[in-house]
Amino acid sequence: MTINGFGNGAYAYQTTKASRQKEAGADLPKADELDKMQKSGGFVNTMAELSASEKALYDELISKGESDAAQGLLLVGMSRVGMSGQQITLPNGNTFDPTKTEVTAANIRELFKYAFVGNDGHTDRIFDALAAALDKKTN
Repeated sequence: MTINGFGNGAYAYQTTKASRQKEAGADLPKADELDKMQKSGGFVNTMAELSASEKALYDELISKGESDAAQGLLLVGMSRVGMSGQQITLPNGNTFDPTKTEVTAANIRELFKYAFVGNDGHTDRIFDALAAALDKKTN
């Protein structure tokens, strides 16, 4: 699975890779940098779909080296692209509006996680990592 041109954490944008790796071993760019990359590179701009607090959470996850959890947050943004006022129907029949659904551990586990289908376990792993990171923040 590829997230915004980044396949499983690897990506082509190399000019600041060394500086990112010095910051707690992070392998993804900070929110502002990723937003610029997405806009200039023609990628789907998932960062534009995240609130200011969600972008801050993304940066916090990156600074802690929790890149899987950060990628989960990017998928939350992806689920919101073009969804204004629309519902996602999950395999169990439940529906939710990703643009109006708060990013909480429970919502990640019960809603967002099931909005994506993957056969390699990657999406499950990154959503599980995001839910666990959110659990740590609330405890």
